[in-house]
Amino acid sequence: MEIVFFCKDDKSCPTEQFLISRYGSNLNSFTEEIVKIGAAWFFALEKKGICDGGNYIEKLSGYDALCIRAKRSKILIRFPFYRDENNGRLVLLLGFFKIDGYKPRGKTDRDVKRKLEEAQEYYDEYNKNNNKYKVTRTIKNILMIKK
Repeated sequence: MEIVFFCKDDKSCPTEQFLISRYGSNLNSFTEEIVKIGAAWFFALEKKGICDGGNYIEKLSGYDALCIRAKRSKILIRFPFYRDENNGRLVLLLGFFKIDGYKPRGKTDRDVKRKLEEAQEYYDEYNKNNNKYKVTRTIKNILMIKK
């Protein structure tokens, strides 16, 4: 299996846009967050995206996608993904932050729900056209830093 980014069109990959907005275009750095993301992605690859009740992969309640989780302090970094077993891909749909221990029905809860609904839309779109993905240097750079 390989990790790929879902792309709405040739230029717009929500996961890559999230990473660049947070870390800039140079994702070769060994920041604590990048290392945690790399470890979570590497774990998901080793498990072939199968949810095993561990710390890195979870099933999203009420949604079709699964989610890769990386944690740094009180910040949870989430990457909803689609497990495209037929094509050997883990398709990262988007990335977002969630504060650990947030209170339901607050602003953060609405933001998380909006992101999960967006991930569901991308999941559905990918299922209609499984050519909507790309492999980037960003993925390879982060996986090289894995631990």
